[in-house]
Amino acid sequence: MPLSLSAVVYRSTLHALPFTYQIADVIGAGKLKLILPLRKGNALDLEENEFISLEEAGQTFDRLTEARAVHDWRPALRMTTWTPDTEGHMILVR
Repeated sequence: MPLSLSAVVYRSTLHALPFTYQIADVIGAGKLKLILPLRKGNALDLEENEFISLEEAGQTFDRLTEARAVHDWRPALRMTTWTPDTEGHMILVR
């Protein structure tokens, strides 16, 4: 059965993303999908500092791509960035 692991990315959870990627590899997921939160619904209650910028998202994606190469993690990596400008259309893929 194909398996994907999805995670919403908050500033307070950035440190855990390499572990999340490792878990995706261990459980045999085909991909790890990282999603930046929308400023809608439940996310309206989040502190503003929990949202990362598009630049930070790109840097995070690059660091995870490097870790993937170092550790030979198999899952594909996807990141969807949600901003008022992109509304989820900017997708980083490795």
